[in-house]
Amino acid sequence: MNKLKKGLHIMAQVWRKDKELYLVCVCAVVLYLNSIIY
Repeated sequence: MNKLKKGLHIMAQVWRKDKELYLVCVCAVVLYLNSIIY
């Protein structure tokens, strides 16, 4: 549970600092998952 909280805190910091980078990472993960499924 503590690890999850820490991860969410880091994600929130990244989100505040660099939204573009965050969106790029999310898109990359989505594309990666799509390539596995299809």
